[in-house]
Amino acid sequence: MSKIAFIVEGKKTEKVVIKSFMDNFMNSNNFDELDIEEIVLPMETNIYTLYKKMKEYDFFEDLDIINIIEEVFKSKGKSFEGYKKNTFGEIYLFFDYDRHANDVDNHDDIIDEMLDIFDNETENGKLFISYPMIEAVKDFSDEICKEYDECRIRIEDFSKYKNLVSKRAAKTDFRKYDKDTWKFIINNFIVKTSCLFDKRYDYNYDFYINNVFPRSIYDKQMDKFFKVDSSVMILSAIPEFIIDYLGRRVFEDNFRYKYCDNYIK
Repeated sequence: MSKIAFIVEGKKTEKVVIKSFMDNFMNSNNFDELDIEEIVLPMETNIYTLYKKMKEYDFFEDLDIINIIEEVFKSKGKSFEGYKKNTFGEIYLFFDYDRHANDVDNHDDIIDEMLDIFDNETENGKLFISYPMIEAVKDFSDEICKEYDECRIRIEDFSKYKNLVSKRAAKTDFRKYDKDTWKFIINNFIVKTSCLFDKRYDYNYDFYINNVFPRSIYDKQMDKFFKVDSSVMILSAIPEFIIDYLGRRVFEDNFRYKYCDNYIK
């Protein structure tokens, strides 16, 4: 059995979300060829503080993120179970964009560097970013497309987002998400990225797999929204990971396109 490391920002929400999608997709009967065990390693800090820890613990000497996590766990008196980099066949990092973190001056430089470093799950690890945060995964309604203003959020409103999404989300309890819920979430993500990449009418898996990945999503967010009005499109890293891992089958089985009247140009 192969072990997968999920290095995550928080210690509660991310664990529940990962268990839900693992139960409904990765460990389900539909994908029983996968023989994997997930190990969730909560950092309990944001991506910018992780970057500082990487500097502090000489990550750039050996490029071993598992060593960094071990040091962080030890500093908090937490058991690390003796994990090493070679314990894991794949390493994934899930972090929030957190652009409103007010103790950081060079947000964009850090994200740029982190995306460059963590771009391969079998090497240093692969980073997935939620915009603005993990709660974006539940920001959906019965309709695929929301009003234009509900597809984006401005930086100054990031701190209000958890409360906002708790009021408008169709389902707020991740423990009650079933496979149909996740299929809807995946479709919602695909439709949103078709808008982000200006592929409204001819979006397909071949375009997606060659053009849509964490770095390109970040670059589109910056060029299309952040540099224009300091906003980002609300996008979850979780369906992005599921499609990345399971590929064409999950994309084409779940993609049910609905044209958006409020298409974001």
